Formats: sequence, structure tokens, C-alpha cells
Amino acid sequence: MVYADNDPIVLTHAEALLEGTAQGRTDYVQGDIRDARTILDAASRTLDLDRPVALSMVAVLHFVADRPEQSALDVVEAFTSRLAPGSYLVITHFTADFDPEATARMENVYRSSGTDLQARSQEEVTTLFQGWRLLDPGVVASPRWNPGGDDTAVTDAQAGCYGGVAQLV
Repeated sequence: MVYADNDPIVLTHAEALLEGTAQGRTDYVQGDIRDARTILDAASRTLDLDRPVALSMVAVLHFVADRPEQSALDVVEAFTSRLAPGSYLVITHFTADFDPEATARMENVYRSSGTDLQARSQEEVTTLFQGWRLLDPGVVASPRWNPGGDDTAVTDAQAGCYGGVAQLV
């Protein structure tokens, strides 16, 4: 397993906590999600990217604002272009679909602190899986994704995000 983040505090915690075992190795990569090449090059020291892997992009793509020079879809494609068939892609993403007013307030708070935050609709999140085979139930409110789980514990508005899992065939 390889975990990547650009927060120096996370790096400090990772160095203290990550240890490999006989069952597998773990690693941490200090990097920005907008720089897939650097992250994947470092991750390839631990992972065999010629074999299927799972790429988990959980609660991170909403920090990538769509700009002419790079969009969230560009970021996803930069990572997934190096993955082998059979790999899985997991995405959760913040949305305004359930509570637009609260979402607008949250976006303003993040932007006022200098951090990009861009909520995306269900359609926009679904587009991030372009070229992948979405698994059932598709891109849905995150509490609804696991059909075997308790999908009544958290409302869609409380979760505020969509989730989906897909496979590269």
C-alpha cells in the first residue's frame, strides 16, 4: 500500500507509523495530487503497476479546481493511464446536490483561506470514471454505495458526497 499526501504533518505521522510486514509493504509519498507522475514514480518502488492495483481517490478531487491548464478529470487520467487492466478506481467527491446553500458556505470558507474547493454534481463525478466500467450501484450518495451496509445511518445531505467504484477492463 502506498499513501500520498502533500501535508508535512501527515508525512511526520507516516514516518512514525508505516511499517511493512511479511504480507506486504507500505510506503508514503510526499506529493501533490496534481503531479501524478512524481507520485506514481515513487509509488512504483513499492507497487508493481504492471499488475492490477486499487487507486483510492477518496475526498481529494474536490480540492482540484477545474482550470484551463488542469482539471480533476486530467488528474484522474494522469493516474489511471499508468494502471494495468483489472485495476480498480475508487472516488468519493463533495457535492452541492444535496444542500447547495451549506456547500456554497463551505466553498467560501475554503477559498477565503486560500484552498481550492470545487463541489461537483453527480454527472460531473460520473465523468471522472470515463473509460472505466462502473460497478453497481454506480455513482451514488456515499451512504448508498454499499448495498449490504446500513444505509440509514447517515443521510445524503449529511454525507455531502458521491462515491463510486469502477474497474479497468
